[in-house]
Amino acid sequence: GDVRGPDVDISDSTVEGSVVGSNGVDLDGVTVTGHVYAPSGSFSCSDSTINGQDCGSYTPRDPDEFDG
Repeated sequence: GDVRGPDVDISDSTVEGSVVGSNGVDLDGVTVTGHVYAPSGSFSCSDSTINGQDCGSYTPRDPDEFDG
């Protein structure tokens, strides 16, 4: 399912869905099957894959756009 919160910090796990952090998102060794919603400049990640993309080339979406 989706992971939501003001500040989302996930390590070494798989998220079957989207990650929504209204203040920011930090991923370390995480696979996200959906998308990441985080404010611009408040997203950091390492060794992670989001929606099939390497997190380094992934641009998070605006949390206001999440309608789940």
